[in-house]
Amino acid sequence: MVIPTRPTYHHGDLRNSLIQAALTLVAERGVEGFSLREAARMVGVSPSACYRHFADREELLAAVAHEGLDALAEEMRLAAASHEGPSAFDAVHRFWDYSGAYLHFALAHPAHFRVMHSIPKSEHSRDLMLPRSPAVLAQGAMDALVTSGVVAPEAAGRALLACWTSIHGLASLAVAGQLPLSDELTLEAALDAVLRTAMLGAGVEPALLPPEHPLPGGVCPGLADLVRDPPTVPA
Repeated sequence: MVIPTRPTYHHGDLRNSLIQAALTLVAERGVEGFSLREAARMVGVSPSACYRHFADREELLAAVAHEGLDALAEEMRLAAASHEGPSAFDAVHRFWDYSGAYLHFALAHPAHFRVMHSIPKSEHSRDLMLPRSPAVLAQGAMDALVTSGVVAPEAAGRALLACWTSIHGLASLAVAGQLPLSDELTLEAALDAVLRTAMLGAGVEPALLPPEHPLPGGVCPGLADLVRDPPTVPA
């Protein structure tokens, strides 16, 4: 699923135009930095016209999140299309493919990513964000690791938590510009560092994992620069 990266406003499709306006405003100001009135102004309609589609700003953001979650799930499925078999190898590589797709999606669609992980205040808006397809895929991938004997059943919950928080943390740092990605530090090397560590900790056999992509110099990016030249503390 392709998500537009620039707003194209068509008043015959006001709902989608408002979603695209919200994405533009989120990219500029953050999730909390705009109003439904501002989205209406950007589209060129009166605020009252927006209420035909969204009761408030939170409902608009829930629609943005829904769109992003659907698109992410589709990208995860496409990334893992070659590893849909029942073997332990397929189960490991499917989980790895899903994780890579998550990271690539976050960097390609940072505004969607930020909205998808904001917490709506109302239960109604949380319901509008559904379906949580990426979470269903991730749980299914972990279930396949258990079924194929790669991860012990009693370790599945903590293994999924470790992998999820590792990949999400990596994506969040990258989107925030706090992870200095470059030609040297590729996404593959960053993904390898966090996911390999988490999966080995979950008991996955090293032979089942993809070929290793070492970190440049074997150091933690970002932090290595911060500690290389510590500031002088006055006596």
